[in-house]
Formats: sequence, structure tokens, C-alpha cells
Amino acid sequence: MRARVKIYAFILLSIGVATSLKSQETTSKNRLNVLKTNILSPLSIGYERGIGQHFSLGAYGLYFPSFSFGQPNDVLGHVSLADLSSGFTVEARYYTSKQKAPLNGLYLGGYYLFRIADVFVHKTVTSSNNRSDVKAYIPSDLTSYGLMIGKQKMRTKGFTTDVNFGIGYYSVGNIPTITDDNNESFKIFNQLSKLRSGIGPRVNLCLGYAF
Repeated sequence: MRARVKIYAFILLSIGVATSLKSQETTSKNRLNVLKTNILSPLSIGYERGIGQHFSLGAYGLYFPSFSFGQPNDVLGHVSLADLSSGFTVEARYYTSKQKAPLNGLYLGGYYLFRIADVFVHKTVTSSNNRSDVKAYIPSDLTSYGLMIGKQKMRTKGFTTDVNFGIGYYSVGNIPTITDDNNESFKIFNQLSKLRSGIGPRVNLCLGYAF
């Protein structure tokens, strides 16, 4: 719930800033505002604002529909998102391009991401004596921050494409730590706890409109 409130605040702030800047000129050489969506996270919406010729700041609301992977008899079992995953990302970019139009070309930047995901796990535990099904609901959240490199192309009429690749540190919260290795019902938590933190990639493919 707290993540959704933050997302709505970001979206409202972005709309407010965009509206206040609408009166400025919008030729192909001075578009400083971009509304976009990441097609790898199809329910997302973002806003990027150029600052001068080379810098920009962006805020994005992230949504991802439920999905699942694995089978109950796998090591991690059958894992699925129990509900819509939501979160937000903020970015800072420096465009290295020498083009006169801002927000165009190659850029370097940093990002901070927060996402909440309620995970449901179903695992079949088999022993010499019996076979049982373990089901667990795990409310968790993902925090990640790192560096990225990308390229944004702005067409004459304002349509944009934006591709970037990042790598950073991530950590997953709210996964319980279980020390009772003799309890088969909680072994799945121990497996998930191995994914609690580490280094991971981030890929975005965005389509948008500049004005």
C-alpha cells in the first residue's frame, strides 16, 4: 500500500510539472519533456525532464501483472506474484551527445528502484515416510540502485525510443530468516534467503513522446 501511495505521488508530481511547462516552445531542438512507458513493464509510466543541454531527471511508476514460474516439486517450488507488483524508479542522466537537441543520443546515469511484490510459493516436500504440500505467502520488497548506459533517439515529431542497460546492487526485504533446518516446512524460506541481496542487471526498452 505504501508503495502505491508513493507511485501516485510521483505521477501527480510529473503531471503537474509537465502542465506548468507546457507553454514553452516545443520545436525539435528544445523539447525538454518526455512521457514514456517501458514495454518490458507494460503498465509503467514515466516522465523525464531535461535540465540544460546535457542533464535530465526522471521519475517512473512501475506496475507488473501477476506471473509464475517453476513446479511444486522443483527446488524453489512453484513461485508466483500473488498480486500486481508496483513500485517506482528515479533516474539522473548525463547526455554525452554533441547534438544541439537535448535528451538525444548516448547517456550515462544512475538509478534508484523500489518495488513491492507479494510472493506466493507452493512446494511439494517428499520424504521416506510421507509427501506433503507446503504453501507460503511472503510479502517482500525489492530495493536496487546502480549505474546505467543507454541511448535515446528523438524523432522530429517528438516520438522517442529509449534503450538502456544497467547493473547495480539489489536487496530483498521482509523474507524471514529461518534457522530450524529440521523443519521441512521452512526449507523453502532458506532457499529464498540466498537471493536476499547481490548484484543484478536492469534492462529497459521505452517508447515515448517528447514535447
